[in-house]
Amino acid sequence: MQTNKSDSQNNATDDMLSLKTWGDPREHTEIVHEAFVDCGWGRLLFGQTFGTALALADTLNNEASTERDIALYVREPHVALAAAPQQLFLDPSHTYRLDLAQLPHADTVPGMNIRPATPDDAAEINRQYLSRNMLPLRDGYLAKGARPDCVQLLVAESPEGGLSGVVMGVDHKAAFNDPDNGSSLWALAVDPQARWPGVG
Repeated sequence: MQTNKSDSQNNATDDMLSLKTWGDPREHTEIVHEAFVDCGWGRLLFGQTFGTALALADTLNNEASTERDIALYVREPHVALAAAPQQLFLDPSHTYRLDLAQLPHADTVPGMNIRPATPDDAAEINRQYLSRNMLPLRDGYLAKGARPDCVQLLVAESPEGGLSGVVMGVDHKAAFNDPDNGSSLWALAVDPQARWPGVG
């Protein structure tokens, strides 16, 4: 019996889309293959949607010179690194999956207003990112219709009206029909001049 390697790899990927290792397995759902999200500072690539580590490495190698791409949920990071050892970097950090429904509601800082970012916030958001040695958002990223619907930027507005912090949320279900209904937070920055503890 002869096996088509690419078909076998695609089937393996489809069978392994869920990262959940507990409870009953989820029903198979159609997902977007080789999925990524434009985050304004680069792309977030969902590793489990790529058929091979080589395909993921090739996509990472197409990073724009002024941006930074990140791959999340890479099943075989050592294989992806071996495909481009001089270009790719493995961050040794762990990611944790939390069931937010089980967590107690966190109190917000008194007087702090958490709201969606607007185009008028772009300069201040980028100032905060640059003050933390982070890549800024691309010009126009906050304009209506410029960013994907699966990305939400929230800002913490101080009682005086200035921005004390920013965070980006990505809805994985909306991004690629994630069978685990996951989401993630990215690009959290708090103004170094913020006077209130607990903003982050």
